[in-house]
Amino acid sequence: MNSRRLAILIFSITACVLVPQICISDDNKNTEINVADDTLHQKAKKLVSIINAIDWQQPDSTIHYLKQLENIEGIEKYPEYLIEIKYYYSRAYRAQGEYTSAIESAMESYKLSESISDTMKAARSAYQYGIMNLFIGNMDESLNYLSLSYNYYSTLGSDEDIVDLNNALASYYIDNGNIELALERYNLALDTYISMNDSTGIANVNANLALVYIDEEQFDKAEYHLRQQGKIDSLQRSNYGLGFYYDFMGYLKHSEKKYDQALYWYTNAVAVRSKLSSHYNRCESNLSMGQVLFDIGRYEEAIPYASEIFKYKDAHQSLSQEKRAHNILASSYEKLGNLALALKHYKDYKTVNDSMYNESKISAIAQSEAKLKKADLDRQIELLNKENELSELKVSKQKSLIGFSIFGLLLLGIVSILIGKLYQNIKIKNKQINSTLKDKEILLKEIHHRVKNNLQVISSLLSLQSRQIDNIQIQNAINEGRNRVRSMALIHQNLYQNENLTGVNVHSYLDKLVSELLTTYKYKQNNITLELNIEDLNLDVDTMIPLGLVINELVSNSLKHAFEDYEKGIISIVLTEVNNSLILKVSDNGKGIDGVDLNSKKSFGTRLIKAFSQKLKADLRYKTDNGTHITMIINKYLKAA
Repeated sequence: MNSRRLAILIFSITACVLVPQICISDDNKNTEINVADDTLHQKAKKLVSIINAIDWQQPDSTIHYLKQLENIEGIEKYPEYLIEIKYYYSRAYRAQGEYTSAIESAMESYKLSESISDTMKAARSAYQYGIMNLFIGNMDESLNYLSLSYNYYSTLGSDEDIVDLNNALASYYIDNGNIELALERYNLALDTYISMNDSTGIANVNANLALVYIDEEQFDKAEYHLRQQGKIDSLQRSNYGLGFYYDFMGYLKHSEKKYDQALYWYTNAVAVRSKLSSHYNRCESNLSMGQVLFDIGRYEEAIPYASEIFKYKDAHQSLSQEKRAHNILASSYEKLGNLALALKHYKDYKTVNDSMYNESKISAIAQSEAKLKKADLDRQIELLNKENELSELKVSKQKSLIGFSIFGLLLLGIVSILIGKLYQNIKIKNKQINSTLKDKEILLKEIHHRVKNNLQVISSLLSLQSRQIDNIQIQNAINEGRNRVRSMALIHQNLYQNENLTGVNVHSYLDKLVSELLTTYKYKQNNITLELNIEDLNLDVDTMIPLGLVINELVSNSLKHAFEDYEKGIISIVLTEVNNSLILKVSDNGKGIDGVDLNSKKSFGTRLIKAFSQKLKADLRYKTDNGTHITMIINKYLKAA
């Protein structure tokens, strides 16, 4: 079995769940979720939603929140939550390369799903269990559960539900020498991924097609598909995907006997994968390095790479990797004249190979393939039956329609006259309404324009006033007030300059606001690096004004206190919407502030932040660790209509 071909499938699971993914930073992965006042079901659903959204490349965060879910008192009485716990443990273990644990958890999730007759979750767990067994070389077990999953999805699911199964089954057919069926499955999967606009899925199928063409020695086609995969993973900045791209490019050049180029690509693959969580994929690249070093006669260097696999034998239980490793070691020791070790590894190679393809397993695989073909046939028959029912219904409707057509024609003339008159009346009224709406839009824009101008006049008056005052503290207080006025003026400027008169584009607004603050506090653009990670949101003006004033205060505090003598620094602003809440994070890498300063009631800016936090029903948190980090979880906000 070529496990390189299956590796690209490991986290392509759109058949199981289609949700947006979020990233939780290492600083926040140990954050406790505040669910003290919730019921058991509210707590559980909240945590499942968070776990479901975590990127699969963050298994530590997934496991952390799973432990919170497990620790809810009484959770063991509800199989619907135990199913989620076992399933997501399986996904996390896969990301860590702990395939033995992943397989056990997937099977427990499957059994629980079956026990409560939750067919869709049973299909999801069966897919997970099947693909993991395919990955480690348990062919009969793999195809049996992939067939079960396919059967479930064929009965209840849509084409999108079975897209990953087509991708997985194609890889199975490749390893059993059926190129025609494999290409058919890959093309089905590719068409579905394209219709879903799923870039990751498109990259995966291109990588798998490249491997087919490498094995068929159609190297130009293979390189074309690999370049397509590489472009997508480079744009997505996916080190996981680039690890496969480098490894597969090495495999292509290796197959072309361009050994120097193969060594270059394999070296890149080992370097990238050494920083990722899956030691299984590192083992794949180590095996590739071992094989190419053997092929160019560097036998002693090949041995450590092949031997590395056995450190993870118990965690992986991958027969395909063991088989490749024993083959490289047997051949290398033979070339070095160590015939005893060569014979030992050759015997181990034969043992593993026989365990993968013995007679009983071949029989079981044949039975599973028959079930799979039956599921395909049943699906086609069901589609034909539905088409036949629709055809009969159409004929019946057509007969009835003919009977009513004559009567309808008589009424049509009368109705046409009435409709014509009604249309003329509606047309006149629509013109009147459109004219009124345009007048109102012009008036509303003019109001926002005048409010903005008035606020600018106030800002200018404050500026003039500050120049007449010698007291630095009073002067600074006036300038801070001027900044607050300016933050509101920018909101009205945004409103009258855009088509949407009720909402403010947050990203555009914050970019202008912070740029003006940098100028106010006399920072050059190259002194302060501004990192904006703002979701594409348009917020109502009643939400944007208090939010803008809060951000104005937080950024001003950073510029005033975080960086001494205008030193270089970073200010980061993150605003995202998660689970019907706005999450605002403002942080800098400056010297930090004491908790006493932040909680001081003497500071007008601090009181202003607290007042607007209460208005927004926000939970305000802060910490000082390599700078100041403020987080607001805003529960009361309005989006623009």
